Amino acid sequence: MDLSKRFSSFIFFFVFSFLFALPSFAYMENWANYCQVVQTIKTPIYRSNEPFGWKYPIRQIGDANPPPGGNGGAFYIHPVSTSVPAHIRCRFPQRNIEAIRVKVAGNRNGDWVMILKVNGRTVKTATVDGKRWYVYTVPVNSNGRYTTVDLYAKANGWSFEYAFIDEIKPVYRSAVKFEMRPVAYYSFNTCSASDDSGHGKGGKIEGNVACVNGIKGKGLYFSGKGYVKLPPFDAIWSRGMSVCAWVRFEEPRNFERIVDFGNGPGDSNGMNVWFGRMGTTNNISVESWINSDGNLNRSKGRLVYPGGIENGKAKYYCFTINNSNRDMAIYINGKKVAEKVGNPVANVKRFQNFIGHSNWSFFDPDFKGMIDEVKIFNYPLSPRQVAALYRGTGVLQRPPLRPKPKPPVSNKPVNRVKFGKCAVINELSVGAFDRAAGTQPTYPVTTKRIYAVCKVSSPGRTNIDAIWYYFTPSGEKEYIIRKSITIDRPVVDNYLKFYLEMPPNRNWPQGKYEVDVLVNGKLEKILFFNMR
Repeated sequence: MDLSKRFSSFIFFFVFSFLFALPSFAYMENWANYCQVVQTIKTPIYRSNEPFGWKYPIRQIGDANPPPGGNGGAFYIHPVSTSVPAHIRCRFPQRNIEAIRVKVAGNRNGDWVMILKVNGRTVKTATVDGKRWYVYTVPVNSNGRYTTVDLYAKANGWSFEYAFIDEIKPVYRSAVKFEMRPVAYYSFNTCSASDDSGHGKGGKIEGNVACVNGIKGKGLYFSGKGYVKLPPFDAIWSRGMSVCAWVRFEEPRNFERIVDFGNGPGDSNGMNVWFGRMGTTNNISVESWINSDGNLNRSKGRLVYPGGIENGKAKYYCFTINNSNRDMAIYINGKKVAEKVGNPVANVKRFQNFIGHSNWSFFDPDFKGMIDEVKIFNYPLSPRQVAALYRGTGVLQRPPLRPKPKPPVSNKPVNRVKFGKCAVINELSVGAFDRAAGTQPTYPVTTKRIYAVCKVSSPGRTNIDAIWYYFTPSGEKEYIIRKSITIDRPVVDNYLKFYLEMPPNRNWPQGKYEVDVLVNGKLEKILFFNMR
């Protein structure tokens, strides 16, 4: 029996995909990752041994006593003196910011003066006390590549001048509603697989496929022995994917596809995203593969809606996958019917893309029935957008954009993930990390958690995998599990953490362990540790 089966009965596997800053190792909310404390008082929080800075959760620490009503974590800061303020700076890389929203409070028995600047210009000044949390939303004019927010906490006297910063968040301009621009659109109105989106993604009809009356104009009838071969799609899926189509299934056919995007079968690292019938049932399913682990991708990466197919009846089927929160959803006739947190869409180029055909074609038959109005998007549609498409109002509101010219080839090195120190540790502390970095540590088999931690810098849009192995007494290397995360934004010298945990009253098997760290599928780091 392989180790993954032996371990599954008594090990809980967890993976944390956030980045955190030593030495606190405290969970930081997304907005806080763009911020840093530039200046605060050097002494610890009074009547405690804790320094000022990010605290999670919000709570009383010594004399620092924020009011109730805070959410998650907050920055705890204090003016340096009566004339030198505390200072937090945030730098948001996104465009189209129309306002900055801050949520702040003072200590229950004190107050302070807030000065808020955006791109160097003062936009808000207010006296903040500790009676409650104060929320200010300040309109700004920011169209540059970055928006810099500086929050200063000045003393208002010198008595309990604690400042608590629960939020500094950008508010974005609303996108044009229903201007849904697909990366490919197959109306089949010309009885061909031409692309009506203007992006030149025309397909080719293969086998026995007939042109028939569809839901809107013409559609295609698939006999079960034919399909549409689509062209390659580049790695344009950093935000996610959505596909919508009118479909009339005809009879149960094992795992027949509406669409299948990939590079061969998922078990052969095809990185597939497919949408269609679940086995020979009447359940509709979407599945997203992020590696070649069949167990992972057919469980976590699969979303199923039971009874979603009525053979002989046309319905409007959509799926959406949001890479930012890994939300997977299925819609039928404009209504969301199934949702889960599952797998994102691997942002890779895919060469074998089909309508009505499977990348596992040796096992799965072609689709039988009618398909019409196939639209493919490289971002997750909202529920309102899906409903609009179903109603027929989600039409293009302007001509297709001309493709941007490709930049000239440069010999300059491209941005890539850079690793600093890595370590396998049994406690989250700076001392444990520094002691274990560059070594092959040994820990007691009674240890509860083992952490694999690496210091990384990344330009963003990076997939990182951690694969855990165990060496049996005979020296055989056995696979335990593979876990993946995606870094969507640029980070510099932050810390990435994965961990495995034993349940109560269970010990680790003695021996040697290995953790392989892969970046976009390429092995970058190998870490070893022992359990005795």
